[in-house]
Amino acid sequence: MVESLAAPDEAFDWVFMLRPEDWPLLEKLWQERPPDWREALAYVLVDGPVAHAQPILRHALGDENPNVASQAAISLCHQFLEYPDKAPFDTSTLPRLRELRQTIVGDMQEVETVLNKYRKAS
Repeated sequence: MVESLAAPDEAFDWVFMLRPEDWPLLEKLWQERPPDWREALAYVLVDGPVAHAQPILRHALGDENPNVASQAAISLCHQFLEYPDKAPFDTSTLPRLRELRQTIVGDMQEVETVLNKYRKAS
């Protein structure tokens, strides 16, 4: 589905053309696909469709590959911030978000914003 993080325009379009029955297939294929594919999918899911993207991004947050997990964190936090009615913040993500922010070098502005916003949450 996704060929490159550098030119994902077509992938963004395809995500919105997926039918409800296509999403479980993406979830099923997740572990069979290479890390670059998983990272790219987490990237293109940043703006949705949020209801279908949330389960995949939450799963990706726990991915053993740090690039996949960090991209999932960025996309998930973006959804928490931009679509709070469709993707309400979940305090259970805080430990993993904190862990990733401490170990990943690079721009994770969305993650930092969420961590600052919900600093006192358990």
